[in-house]
Parts: sequence; C-alpha cells; structure tokens
Amino acid sequence: MDNCKGLISIQEELDFYVASKCLEKMVPYFHICGSQYGCGVDLYGLDECLNPFCVEIKERIKNKENLEKYPWAELKLEKLNRMKMANKSGKLYYMVLLNEEICYLFDIDKLDWDKINVFSWEIKNCQMSSYSSKGSYMTYQIPFEMADKVCYCGDYFSDWYKYNYGMD
Repeated sequence: MDNCKGLISIQEELDFYVASKCLEKMVPYFHICGSQYGCGVDLYGLDECLNPFCVEIKERIKNKENLEKYPWAELKLEKLNRMKMANKSGKLYYMVLLNEEICYLFDIDKLDWDKINVFSWEIKNCQMSSYSSKGSYMTYQIPFEMADKVCYCGDYFSDWYKYNYGMD
C-alpha cells in the first residue's frame, strides 16, 4: 500500500498543476491558495469577493467506446459528503480531467440532482495498483453536459511531464 501512496502523491501533484492552469483559464478571478490532500478536497482558494471555494479533482481515462457507454463523471457519495464537511461556508466544485485532454468543471450547487442517477460502483481501492482490493461505492453519474465550464487541458499535461520527466 505504501507504493500506492507514493503514486497517489505524484498523481495529486499532476492534477493540482493541471487543475490550477484550467481554473486560471476558465475562471481567472479565482485566487488559488493551495491544496489540502487528504482533507476532503484537492484545491482551495478565494473568488473575486474573497469567498472561499473548494475543488475536488478527479482524473478519468475512458476510451471512445466507454465514453459513449458511460457519458458521465463519477462522483462517490462518500466523497461529496467529505467535500461538504471540508468546506461548510464556501462554494464546492467538482473537476474532471478526462483523458488528459478535456477539463470539466461542475458547480455542485447548480447541478440538477433530479437528473443524476446513483449506482453501486465496484472499483479498486487504489486505481494505480494492479494488486489493490476492490470496494463497492454508491456513486453519482453526473452527465458531462451539466458542466458549467469546459476547456482543453492537454498542453498542461504535456508541460508537466516535460518539466518533471523531460518527456512529451
């Protein structure tokens, strides 16, 4: 499991970098203050009126067939509850970095929850480990078309890889 924690740390750094760049592009009046790994959200900051906001970031990889079959962003109920507990007074956002190309930003308060399905999702507890056990989680299926903002993010991924590993 320690190897999984190391991989998660690297993934969190990458996601934070890409998410920060996407937020600068999509909502430039946000001031990003930092990250809160393990505290319910991945990124926090202040808006133009100095109101707090928190962003949960998830990277998802879906091939064309799976994207057509599953055209939604998965958000575990447990994760949404932790997000709400971590940020009781500010705005909550859910960001999905899809296929290292497209960034979807969802405003949690603006989602039409009547149009969002819930399902039991069986996934590995550590997605980056081939030895991880599986768990079953109640999960929201948030349609991608419900995103408030969308932007291309592929260049940010390649910039990060180039800077950290000297590769494209």
